[in-house]
Amino acid sequence: MPLTHDQERRYARHLIMPQIGRAGQERLLASRVLVIGAGGLGSPVLTYLAACGVGTLGVMDDDVVERSNLNRQILHETADIGRAKVFSAEDRITELNPDCTVHPYKRIFDAHAADELLPNYDLVIDGTDSFATRYIINHACCRHQMPWIHGAVRGMEGYITRFNPAHADAPCYQCFVPHPPREHEQDCQTRGVLGAVVGVIGTMMAVEAIKTLLQITPHEIGILHRYDGLSGIWKRSHILRDPECMECGTHSTVTDFAKLRG
Repeated sequence: MPLTHDQERRYARHLIMPQIGRAGQERLLASRVLVIGAGGLGSPVLTYLAACGVGTLGVMDDDVVERSNLNRQILHETADIGRAKVFSAEDRITELNPDCTVHPYKRIFDAHAADELLPNYDLVIDGTDSFATRYIINHACCRHQMPWIHGAVRGMEGYITRFNPAHADAPCYQCFVPHPPREHEQDCQTRGVLGAVVGVIGTMMAVEAIKTLLQITPHEIGILHRYDGLSGIWKRSHILRDPECMECGTHSTVTDFAKLRG
């Protein structure tokens, strides 16, 4: 659909970019992205995807806003404490950009959600801090051949990567993390996290999402971008596909998706 006059003004700085232009902006407005997790990572992801004009955003989270969230979950305010994160996020997004249609899902991501929702979206973004949910997302995206973006933060360090099961020889999340770590190493509740570092990683996840939707760079298969907030240094490394991976390997052992739970 052609851009309106108001949209031409809103996205004027995109329209003069050779990587986006009018065709790219129209493509963003037609894009549909499912963001799983409306917390620390989901907040900057959703904010920047909405601001840049992604036309449809699905927001999935079964949690409510708590006071301890507010150092990093910038979609939510003190007045939102006790309120479902998906509805708080919906309000902020629609205030920011009325071009964006928001579908809030106050539920966990499981087999039923995957089969119901993934066919309606172009891209999945993992904003969770649950290893169990990440394995479910990985399995669902492998099954549906859906590209997805993953990020994580611990303390003052974080990383992002893109997965695309449709590409031959592409690794999956389980190639990267074959088994969940020990329980006491798993999330920010036990290890702590600097809110500003979460913002850096979430913002870069939004950049990767836009690049994926617009196909403006070659797909980086198996590239892991690590950020050290203490030194300010970014490092790149490669994730290799594991032929023995339980998910995508030659002898995959993950067969009963319905038994997986977040």
